[in-house]
Parts: sequence; C-alpha cells; structure tokens
Amino acid sequence: MNKNINLNKRWIGPWANFESFLLKNEHTGFIEWRGNNLFRLKKTLFSDHYSPFLYVVPDNIVIPEQGLIRVKTGELYREIRLQKDSTIGDYTNQTYIVEGYELMETDSLPKPSISKEEFLSYAVENWRGSDNYPLFKKEVAYNILSCQKDFFGIGGIGVETFAPAGSSQTMKYLKSSINGLLPDEFKKRNEMFEYSFIQKEGDAKITNLRRNDPQSNEISFNDMSRLPTKMNIANLGIQIPLILPSDVTYKTVEYHNRDVMDYQLHALLIKPIIEPTLIEKFTDLSIQTSEYINRNYTEETILLDSLAHIKIACAFCRLELKDKLNEDMLPRIKDELLDMFKEYADTYRDRMIGGGQARWTIPMQQLPQRHNLTIDANKIYRELLAVDQQNKEIGITWIFSEELQKRPNLKYLSDFILQKSLIELNNANLILQRKNYSELLVVNYKR
Repeated sequence: MNKNINLNKRWIGPWANFESFLLKNEHTGFIEWRGNNLFRLKKTLFSDHYSPFLYVVPDNIVIPEQGLIRVKTGELYREIRLQKDSTIGDYTNQTYIVEGYELMETDSLPKPSISKEEFLSYAVENWRGSDNYPLFKKEVAYNILSCQKDFFGIGGIGVETFAPAGSSQTMKYLKSSINGLLPDEFKKRNEMFEYSFIQKEGDAKITNLRRNDPQSNEISFNDMSRLPTKMNIANLGIQIPLILPSDVTYKTVEYHNRDVMDYQLHALLIKPIIEPTLIEKFTDLSIQTSEYINRNYTEETILLDSLAHIKIACAFCRLELKDKLNEDMLPRIKDELLDMFKEYADTYRDRMIGGGQARWTIPMQQLPQRHNLTIDANKIYRELLAVDQQNKEIGITWIFSEELQKRPNLKYLSDFILQKSLIELNNANLILQRKNYSELLVVNYKR
C-alpha cells in the first residue's frame, strides 16, 4: 500500500465511501458553475474528479449556488469524435438539459467504514502505548479534523506540542506521524483544508498569512517550535495543547491508512451548526475553565482563548459525525478541554520541579488588544471596545454594526472599509459576527 496518497491522481482508488457512491451515481455530485446557466458536477470536493457531462439550466428552473444535488436530466446532446486513422470513436461535448433536481444532504451519504473509536486508534497507531492515553488520541484527531470557517473567523484547530521527556527528534517523529495521515494535497495550499507545521519564526509568519488568505478556509497547525516571547504566536488562535506522553514510543508505519482518510474526508464535509444562543455560553465556559486552571493547577498564567470551546465543539461534532451542536454536548466538551489543560498544567509543573527547560510560550494565551492590524481595523476595534463597555453597563451583549457608523471617529469610513475591517477583526479572532456582520460580539474575558 502506497504510504502517500495524492487525491488528484486517483483513478482506481483509494476512495472514501461517499466518493465511491457519487462516482457510481451518474448525475449526482457537488455543483460547480461554469457560466450563468452552465454547471458541472464534482464527484468529490477534495480533488478534480467530475462527471463527464455539462448541464444546461433553462430559465424556468432555479438551481442552488452550491451544494450536493441529484440532477433530473432531459435530452442528451453530444458529438462523435473519431481518432485519426482509427474506426473507434468516442463522445465529446456531452451536454444534458436540466429538467429538475433533488437537493441532497451530506448526512445521507455513506458513512466511513470504521467507528469513531477505531479512527482514534488508527490516528495514533505510530505510537506504542497510546491506548492508555485517550486525551492524546483526541488532541491529534481534533487537529486533523479541523473546524469550518464561521462566525468566529478562520477555521482550523491549532495546537502547541509539549513533549516533557522528548527532544527535537521526538518532534520530528510527531511531524512524520501526522504527515503519514494526510493526503498530499492537505500538506500544501488547498482551499478545502491545509495543515502546517511551525518549527521556526518564518513558519509562524507564513502560517499567519495563509490563515488570513480568503482562499484558505481551514488551516490547522502544530506549533513545534521554541519561539522567543516577542514572537508568541497566540495570534494564530491555539486551541489545545498536544501532550506527548513520556512512555509512548514512536514506531514506523510503512503504509497510509485509507480508513483514516475516509473518516477525515467525510468529517471535513460536515459544517456543524451552532445556534447563536450557545455562543455566549461558550464564552462563559472558556472563562470558567481559564480561571479554574489558574486557581488550582499552576503558578503560570494560562489564559484560555475564549474561542477555543467553540472551535473544539466543531471538531467534536466532526469526530462524532454530527452536523449540529446540541446544548447537552457542552458539559462533555468543557470537561474534555479542562482535562487537557489539567494534564498540561501538571506536566508543566512537574517539569519545572525537575529543573527541565521551560517552553518560551504558554499555550492558550489571551489575544492581546494591540495587533498587527491595518490602521482602519485598529480604529474600529477601539470603538468596538468602547461601545462594548457601555453596553455591559446596561446588559447588552451584541453590537449592531450600524451603531459603529454613528460614532464620530468613524463617520468618514465608507461601507467598504468598514466591512473589510470587520472581516479583518473576525479573522484575527477579536470579534464574532452573525447575520453577515450586522451583529458583532467582542471577544472579551471580562464580560
């Protein structure tokens, strides 16, 4: 079995179960528009595999802008193409007239062949003894399952690796292990999902630029570096620590696990829905977790990113193959994330007692109020903080963007600059947004 898988070069396989289903169903796939009334059907969102047909939409039929559909076809138009000096031909320019369609849910597609428990085990099969560490499995799994771009900004789950008894070689093993789980496309620029390893200052800068590139909707990363304090990369939105257990040893696996790919591709199709009423509850959970750890587990300050619970919740839904987060899931997510940071705090404390080398950065630090933002974004952020402070006194949480335009310091800003700056603040994880940026929530620990 080939250890590397290139998604675009697959012809016979390997295929995820849902990809095989779509390949067998001739007129079913993901819409990709080629003109005002022309579209193709993509058989998978993760590579360039299409149905051979072009579909023409009459004026009396309205097709969704995107999504998974089954096309009801009318007449087929096609041309015969004969190869030179050959009596064997084929068809070209095959075009169907669309008579209707059926919108399909991704939840109706065939599920992965393995269970969640099997996926977690396979994700860390490079590590002997990992069965004794359920948190280690979850930390790796959440990292490669990511979270979608949503009201909280750029998608992706960031981790900071901490190897108490390890060395630079241990970090190389972890990188090799995770690389072995990912298709080739996910290791480079990719509009669906990309993964980045941060091992030096330049990597942090590149990853930050990639995360703020609109073409990169989801980018998970692993901070495996020892960057100086001034280069703290908390701006990248680290959500969890990844603790490498001391008694877990690396082993070489000479194959790419196709079942892991099947599970990951299916999970990445899921865009979990989080009800707006749960957003504030997540912020409260983050504050409680941060305060609890600071009070009970370490003398170091660990300020939990107040977006961490929301992003982990999305990865949690993907791991469970659920398309919606329910309120009854919140206690499980809170307990799990709290356990991860208890483990981190205990590990960090034990290493300091033993005289070990401290990390330069502490995971999950609060995002500072001064950022490398454009001048306009900085001005708008200052005004948002002022409005937020006033609103807290009267019990208002969300800010209407139209209020900002009435502020004396912002009257000169055009609608375009305002929208662009709000997107920049959202991508920097400084604000949450809903209803297309008409309502805003400042990410604030002191609410």
